[in-house]
Amino acid sequence: MTPIRQKQTSSTISSSTTSSSTTLSEIALFLIFATVHVIGATINHIDDTDEVYGYYEPLHYLLYGKGMQTWEYSPTYAIRYFKS
Repeated sequence: MTPIRQKQTSSTISSSTTSSSTTLSEIALFLIFATVHVIGATINHIDDTDEVYGYYEPLHYLLYGKGMQTWEYSPTYAIRYFKS
């Protein structure tokens, strides 16, 4: 049996050109969002001090024996603990 060929009509031609323009608009939209995201991340930097004092200070305290011990890790409250 030979496969039946379908004639290429104007609807199949327009659908193939529409899919390529959709791809271009998706790429353009992604580039716009990515640009806005990068600009926003560099201009509007938010310092999260809880992250600094909550993780780096106890790490320094464990490694060097000096530094601040946060209240979460202190033996008085013992909300978090270091696994030995």
